[in-house]
Amino acid sequence: MCTADCSGSATQAKIHSLTPAGATPLFDSLAFSARYMADRHTPGVRQVLILLSDGNDTISGKSAGNALDAAGVLLYTVNPNKAAGNVRPSFALQQMAEATGGRSFSAHEDAADILQTALADLRASYVVTYPLPSHEAGFHSLRILPKHNLNLRFHCRRGYFYDE
Repeated sequence: MCTADCSGSATQAKIHSLTPAGATPLFDSLAFSARYMADRHTPGVRQVLILLSDGNDTISGKSAGNALDAAGVLLYTVNPNKAAGNVRPSFALQQMAEATGGRSFSAHEDAADILQTALADLRASYVVTYPLPSHEAGFHSLRILPKHNLNLRFHCRRGYFYDE
């Protein structure tokens, strides 16, 4: 995990040298990272997790839903797979990132640009609070739409789980 300055050329070289192989506990790793970050959370600070993965999970005990429930962070995903013709982020990674309000990228994009995009998103973000419309247990979908300027685009979680 990078917890300090991650914008150096050494970080970019490590990202470009990644080659996916072997067993992958992706969802377990995501849940562990989210817990790790939650234990070190500073009030008023928005936490961001940048996940480097091909999106395949082969041996996790947790499901994608469990991992995303644990991730109270803004998730950005980067698919390091540089295979020929693979220029789009994986669908699974894209779904996970969008579920948290984040974005998904491919390895063909520059690592510094990805970090700058995440930082720009944080600088331009707001926290919106509202009273719960329903106190029923379960998943509640969420959408934020512009009221006046229909050209605006919002990134937000797809919903939330409420437990009584």
